[in-house]
Amino acid sequence: MSLLFSISLIKPFVSVGRLSLPTYGIMMVLAFIVAGIIFYLLAPRADLPRADAFNLLALIMVGGVVGAKVLYLLTLIPYWRAIAAAGWQETLELIAGGGMVFYGGLLGGFLMLAGYLRKYKLPFLPTLDIAAAALPVGHAIGRLGCFSVGCCYGLPSKHGILMPHSLIAPRDVPLVPTQLIEAAFCLLLAVVLYLILRRKPRPGLVTSLYLVAYSIFRFVIEFWRGDVLRGFIGPFSLSQWISITIVLAVAIYLIVTWRRGKDPGKTGM
Repeated sequence: MSLLFSISLIKPFVSVGRLSLPTYGIMMVLAFIVAGIIFYLLAPRADLPRADAFNLLALIMVGGVVGAKVLYLLTLIPYWRAIAAAGWQETLELIAGGGMVFYGGLLGGFLMLAGYLRKYKLPFLPTLDIAAAALPVGHAIGRLGCFSVGCCYGLPSKHGILMPHSLIAPRDVPLVPTQLIEAAFCLLLAVVLYLILRRKPRPGLVTSLYLVAYSIFRFVIEFWRGDVLRGFIGPFSLSQWISITIVLAVAIYLIVTWRRGKDPGKTGM
C-alpha cells in the first residue's frame, strides 16, 4: 500500500499558487537542464570550449525536440487519414500537444551536434562521449514525466502498480511500470558510463557502449509496453527495429575500424 501511495504522488499537474503546471513539461525542461549541466561540466574532458558547449546545448535541444516530434508523427501514419478528417484544429493540437519518440530526438540532436562539430572542426568522438554520459540522466528524468501522465505504459500485470491519476494509461488496472524501469536503467547506465569516462578510454568507446546498452534494453522493454500507438512493422515496433539497426551499425563500425588496425578514436567526420 505504501508503494501505491508514493506512486500516486506523481500527478499530471503541479499546483503553484493559482497556476496548474503540467508535470510532463516540467520534467522535460528539467531533463534538458540537468543533462545540459552535466554536458557543460564534462566539456573539458573532450577539449571542447565552454562557449561551444553552450551553443551545442541549444542546438541539441532544438534538434532533439523536432526529431522526437517528427518520429512520433511518423508512428501515426496509419491514422493520418482519420486525424485529418477530424479537422485542422484537432490536427494542430495533436502536433503541438502529442507525444515524442526518444529515438527521433536522439537522431535530431545528433545531426545538430555533428553539423556544428564538423563546421567548426571540433573534437567529434570525444564530444559524443561526454554527450553519451550526460544523456541517460536527462532521459531518466524525462521518463518520470512520462509516468506522470501515463504515456509509454506497460502491460497489465498482477505484480504491476496502479496509476490512479493517469491521463492515458488505464487507471484501475495494475501495469508494469515500464517508465520507472527505464528511468532506473538510464540512471544506472549513466553511472557506469561516467566511471568508464573517468578512466579516459579511447574516444568513441563510451558512445558505443551507450548505444548498444540502451538499444538492447529498449528492444527488450518494448515487449512489456502496453500502449499500441507506437508504430509496428511486422512483429516488432518501430523502436525495436531502430534498436536492431543501431546495434548492427555499431558492430559494423567497430569491426571495420578493428580490421583496419585503426583506433576508432582517430576516425573523424
